Amino acid sequence: MSAAVAAVAAMVAGAALTGCSSGGSGSGHGKSSGHAKDKDVEFSGTYVPGTDGKGLDKVTPGARPTSPSSGRLVGAAGSPCRLPVTFALAAQWKAKAVKPVDADDPLAELSTQGETRLACEIDAKPAGHIGFLRVWTAPATAGGGDARKVLKGWLAAPVVGDVRKPTYRDITVGGKAGLPAVEVVYESYSKLLDETKQEHAVALKTSRGITVLHLGGLDGEEHEGMLPAYELAKNTMAS
Repeated sequence: MSAAVAAVAAMVAGAALTGCSSGGSGSGHGKSSGHAKDKDVEFSGTYVPGTDGKGLDKVTPGARPTSPSSGRLVGAAGSPCRLPVTFALAAQWKAKAVKPVDADDPLAELSTQGETRLACEIDAKPAGHIGFLRVWTAPATAGGGDARKVLKGWLAAPVVGDVRKPTYRDITVGGKAGLPAVEVVYESYSKLLDETKQEHAVALKTSRGITVLHLGGLDGEEHEGMLPAYELAKNTMAS
């Protein structure tokens, strides 16, 4: 982690709903703010972090590593968060439900993105990282029942900030269960840190609703370190 990042780590980690927006706010690094035009790609293979020398993903064959499981499921009855899907919780990560807030609450704009509402935060700090896996949910009818439309609306929300190079791909999650889903990999510019970092999100529809799982992180190094927990969640998803 850079010295500049370390200097602001404590401040960022302690903020309420830190990083609910997927990227930093502001006008961008010498560029006007806004959302870059997205693109759809088709390929066989997976993203592997850090292989291009810039800490960004590159498409290569094979699977990304996953974190060890805690042996507990997020989303199931009796878990901290009831969700439309379940998935394995990475070891030492801590899940906490996010209570709905009133529309006139100052935090309301941070707990909604597009048609989704923030339902669960999974904190990486007990595992030694600064960041969260966040789960956003919407009714099964959102986006006309299309998870891709919901994901695009989620990413286009004004609170997200300066998004660049979003790339969408159709995937399957849940291992052998093979649940259809759509994933987006994109870059977000943080004015606070004056740097660009990569983020991931995946969306899928089940009979109980549409779920968006997002991985951000304080910076690119933290994001890369938390990717195995994100992959574990993807690989173990069940409806």
